[in-house]
Amino acid sequence: PMTRSVADAAVMLRAIAGFDPNDPTTRRESVRDYMDLIDNGVKALRIGVDEAYCTDGVETEVGQAVLATVKVLQDAGADIREVKVSGITDEVLGAWFTICAAEAAAAHAATYPARADDYGPTFRSFLAEGVKVSGADYVAAHIIRQGVCRMIDDLWQEVDLLLCPSTPSAPVPLSEFSPHAPLSRAAAGGLLRHTAPFDFSGSPTISVPCGFNADGLPLSLQLVGRHGEEGTIIQAGQVYEQATEWHTHRPPV
Repeated sequence: PMTRSVADAAVMLRAIAGFDPNDPTTRRESVRDYMDLIDNGVKALRIGVDEAYCTDGVETEVGQAVLATVKVLQDAGADIREVKVSGITDEVLGAWFTICAAEAAAAHAATYPARADDYGPTFRSFLAEGVKVSGADYVAAHIIRQGVCRMIDDLWQEVDLLLCPSTPSAPVPLSEFSPHAPLSRAAAGGLLRHTAPFDFSGSPTISVPCGFNADGLPLSLQLVGRHGEEGTIIQAGQVYEQATEWHTHRPPV
């Protein structure tokens, strides 16, 4: 859910989480009330940080804002540990594009390409890429995905959460954004370097505001947890949000 605060996200997630017989991706496990966990804090919680993953190929202001988060969480009692997020290469991001495009094309097979003109140009170009994916390409992409999932699973032997940027850059100003431009592999990969790996692994994540750049554009951090540990990322997000005021800032209208 997209909300104005971590607490609101906890409420919304509780409402939408859980088993749905019409959704084969859901699980039968009972769902906890995340509001019961939200104020449990981060004392002794092991939070991993890979400084290179937070700064390499990342805008300077984004990296600085995310790394400044470390002290806030440490002061709240978190056990900050250095970790290595390895292997997030262009090949991995390309595999994400291949899988998502192919699965989107399959999901829209009833209407694309038969009603291609009903789609916006950006998503239409994405579906066009998807129908070109071969079975061999799809399997090769899944093999890459398995390697990423293994790397992320290994992280949980060392830490409880991972801290990193949500995106490597601030939002693109509307004046520089074309809603009609085709979606390219390069453009998608550049933006998704810090989210695609966790889409692959199915890891729960939360993004929380962590500052603004010199142009007044918002920046955000991302906390990633183990499968089923949504409550833990909500706890950590709540601690950071309550210790800062970034989420209270509103742009002038």
